[in-house]
Amino acid sequence: MLLRSILYLLLVWAVYAGVRGLLGAARRPARESPGEGVDDVMSPCPECGSYFPVSYGVSRRVGGQKLLFCGEECAERHARKGS
Repeated sequence: MLLRSILYLLLVWAVYAGVRGLLGAARRPARESPGEGVDDVMSPCPECGSYFPVSYGVSRRVGGQKLLFCGEECAERHARKGS
C-alpha cells in the first residue's frame, strides 16, 4: 500500500514537471540570433595587437590618421616610437 502511494506521487510529480516544462518553454522568449544584441564592436590595438571594445578605446591622431588604442599606455608607447 505504501509503495503504491509513493508510485502515484512520483507519477503525479512527473506529469506536473512535464506540463510545467512545456508551459515554461512556451512562455520563454526566443533566443537572440548571434548578431543581435551586440553592445560594442571589438577593435585591434595598433600597438600591442590585443582586441578591446571600441567604446573603451583611446583615440590619437598620428600622421593625420585617427588611431584607436586599447589604453593610454599603448597610445603613449606608440607616440614615443614615432618620435
